[in-house]
Amino acid sequence: MTMLFVAAAVASVLTASYPCNDKQFPFCDTKLPVRDRVEDLVKRLTVKEKLQLTSSSNGAIPRFDIPAYNWGTECLHGVNTEVGPVGGATLFPQPIGLGASFDANLLREVGNVISTESRALYNGNVSTTKDVEAYLSCFSPNVNIFRDPRWGRGSETYGEDPTLVSELVSSYVNGIQYGLNDEKDVHYVKVVSICKHFAAYSLEEAEGQSRFWFDAEVT
Repeated sequence: MTMLFVAAAVASVLTASYPCNDKQFPFCDTKLPVRDRVEDLVKRLTVKEKLQLTSSSNGAIPRFDIPAYNWGTECLHGVNTEVGPVGGATLFPQPIGLGASFDANLLREVGNVISTESRALYNGNVSTTKDVEAYLSCFSPNVNIFRDPRWGRGSETYGEDPTLVSELVSSYVNGIQYGLNDEKDVHYVKVVSICKHFAAYSLEEAEGQSRFWFDAEVT
């Protein structure tokens, strides 16, 4: 899982136009597939640098021209800009409301609008509370099933039906990453969609337990 997080972070960086100066590495070659560029860059990173990229707020890696980046942007139902209404974005209904539409095409369109606005915020250099670049990735959608209202975060989900949720989530992810285009026709994703949370994640705070340390034993 750690390498998946590293790859997601690096992929979001590679969608930008950062210069490689005079360094002649394969990951600098924009003509190569993103997967090849990511693999080339990851293998060149030290263990310390890889660990640094597993945080939601990464420090810069100057030797490869990788800037500091905050990839913890939320966009469950709109881009959370963290800077108030001046730099705000469209606010859609919460996922539980979007799930009630039973409309996968609608979710595709919502994802497309969100990623367009996220890209616009990035292009406009809208700052974050961490004062580093962001908006090329987002921690969305929430793929958990709404099992029990006592969880407290059911409004982030698309409901209790696995089939419906899987269809809506798939459309939303495609909207975020590819807009209304076919994946085969897209060279760079618009915004990297990072699905959350881990399997069996249906605990917030209860009876002295917390999601940060609770060990869910799935049977």
